[in-house]
Amino acid sequence: MTKTFLSFVLICSYSIAYSQQKKDTSKIYRNEFGIDATSFLLFYIPLGENDFYLPSYYLTYRRKFNTGNIRSGLGGDFSNQNVGNTNYPNDSTKYNRFNYAVDFRIGWEFVNEISKRWQVYYGLDTRINYQHIKNDVNYFSSGYAYGSESNYNTFGISPVLGFRFKLNKRLSLTTETNLSINWSKSSRREYYTPYLSGLPAIADEITPSDVRIYGQFSQPISIIFTFDI
Repeated sequence: MTKTFLSFVLICSYSIAYSQQKKDTSKIYRNEFGIDATSFLLFYIPLGENDFYLPSYYLTYRRKFNTGNIRSGLGGDFSNQNVGNTNYPNDSTKYNRFNYAVDFRIGWEFVNEISKRWQVYYGLDTRINYQHIKNDVNYFSSGYAYGSESNYNTFGISPVLGFRFKLNKRLSLTTETNLSINWSKSSRREYYTPYLSGLPAIADEITPSDVRIYGQFSQPISIIFTFDI
């Protein structure tokens, strides 16, 4: 369903832009929106049997100026699942596996024209990521459900190098690579829920926060379909 909807969006966007191409050849468009089309392309052009791709940013946006562009991206994830007690069917406690994540970046880029169809851009991003994971049941043992809750905060600075192929005046495909220097802080709590009567409560175990600095290189494997308005 998602791929069918994405196909519809791409076709409609191309049709609208193509129908207006002759009318607005002199018009300058300052706003650009992008959709990560990598999964869509891999569906029709598979690279292998085990292809798997999860985009960091589902949507991108640029505000274009004469000297360069403001660039940004937004992504995330969310899931919520109910879990039953297979060890003790009479357990009426409701257990959940819940997690969400938010990815955001904003930065500035410069642009150079290589040819009529090709463009190179380079710049610097600031990246922010937050992830929360809570699992009421990692496993059941000795009358307890063993759960955990974790939080991850990441801040990064990332030089970017990318290429753009222009389909026409308003539509294009982009891909880019980056090297991100990240600062990350994580915390974890483990807790225990008794599901048999008479069992004593167990205090939570808090793991001290862990802070680290690391580098991360991203290969240019994502394909972003962009359109100007």
